[in-house]
Amino acid sequence: MPTQFTIANCRLGYPQLWEPTVVKNTGEDNKPRYTCNLHLPDGAEEQCKAAIKEVLQAQFPDPAKMPYIAVDWNGDPMTWFNKNHDTGRESGGLRLPLVYGPAEWPSDPNAKGWVLLMSAAGDRDRPPYVKKVNGMNVALDDKAERHLIYPGAEVHAGVGFYWYLKGKTGVGCGINGLCFTLNDLGRFDSKPTVEDMFGDVPDSAAPAQPAGDPFAQQSAPFDTSDDNSQPAADPFG
Repeated sequence: MPTQFTIANCRLGYPQLWEPTVVKNTGEDNKPRYTCNLHLPDGAEEQCKAAIKEVLQAQFPDPAKMPYIAVDWNGDPMTWFNKNHDTGRESGGLRLPLVYGPAEWPSDPNAKGWVLLMSAAGDRDRPPYVKKVNGMNVALDDKAERHLIYPGAEVHAGVGFYWYLKGKTGVGCGINGLCFTLNDLGRFDSKPTVEDMFGDVPDSAAPAQPAGDPFAQQSAPFDTSDDNSQPAADPFG
């Protein structure tokens, strides 16, 4: 079973993908990382579980020395990670990157099915983000296309599973790269899209320009109908 592969048609959750940030309680270390959650399509969790087992079996060839893994919790396919985010209850198992959304985040209607928690090291190790254009992989523009990375965006994700010893011990999942499908499936957060906010607003008009030559001679600064009035003195005379 390969521990590096591509999962098609995932949805992004909590993307921190342009600048690395420190995410506490990830289990690894406090190094700034590019991070996101992957809401998996149906069936993809089995491939992830098999890859996680592959990493564990390579690390612990003797099954008797395999650390405890809490896959079931009160009858639910709970966690391959650390705890329930709403209740704070620990799963009691080895820290692993695959969680069951409804049990991990019971108050979040977007947390359906299995969710993969991913990260990549910071700064020089930012993974590639691309889109397909005429069959070619084209890198997203850092400035012009940041709006494409949002909670709920659909991506094909290149993932890799590995064993780590820094911080707490466990199996992590790294982001090898993301290909954005550009399919608009809606956002996970409550923010409206640009089209939602401004789709019905008319085109912006150019600023009105004053008629005539703006440098033409202006009217005299006095009332010419008054015979006793005098022109203002020339300040440069």
